[in-house]
Amino acid sequence: MPEFITLEETITASPERVYDAFLTPEDLLQWHRASEDWTTPHAITDPQLGGRFNIGFGDPNGEHSFDFTGTYVALDRPTHIAYTIDDGRMVTIDFEDVGDGQTHVIWKFEPENVFPPEMQRQGWMAQLVNLKAYLES
Repeated sequence: MPEFITLEETITASPERVYDAFLTPEDLLQWHRASEDWTTPHAITDPQLGGRFNIGFGDPNGEHSFDFTGTYVALDRPTHIAYTIDDGRMVTIDFEDVGDGQTHVIWKFEPENVFPPEMQRQGWMAQLVNLKAYLES
């Protein structure tokens, strides 16, 4: 059984709005990056079972970029998203309505073997912080 890294954040927005922000290209372009100096040059999604996604990441100098790609394996609006990254790792996102217009997000992912787990945790958490700032602005 693989070990997962778990990230959690409470966002002042409805579960439907937070859920949709993970699947809507226009939203993803605004928050899906690991730091403020990186860019998200493109986001393509097909949010259905077996549908694919491709989210671009670009470095601050515009010299390097990569595509984050995978396949949706579970979609239950507004409570759950799961996908498999093309390298085989699993990701799950759960959305809990905690009342008062707030949603608690639990984002779990299998770490890869290239970068240290703490570095991965920081990068993925930065995305979650960006999402919170975007939806609460």
